[in-house]
Amino acid sequence: MLPVRTPADAVAEADVVVMLVPDEAQPQVYRDWVAPNLHQGAALLFAHGFNIRFGAITPRADVDVAMVAPKAPGRRVRELYLEGAGTPALIAVHQDATGQAKALTLSY
Repeated sequence: MLPVRTPADAVAEADVVVMLVPDEAQPQVYRDWVAPNLHQGAALLFAHGFNIRFGAITPRADVDVAMVAPKAPGRRVRELYLEGAGTPALIAVHQDATGQAKALTLSY
């Protein structure tokens, strides 16, 4: 069973945090719940690079930061999943604090 946590508590317990909220909500979510609770060596993953690329979110230097972005709209990703297929994706490592960011991103 997956326990329900507040965002702050979930981040504090997590080794990998994936920002899957809309781009426009990410800076506030990061500022209010993620940044104060993200521990050293954790990984912060995104499905889109907008907020990192344009500086709306600037993670601390002691965390990994990466992106896994499917090359299809969400609806199509879901359709393909239901058909037992998938879609290509792009990965990018923005910050490799642990030396393991690429391996972790590929495993995700």
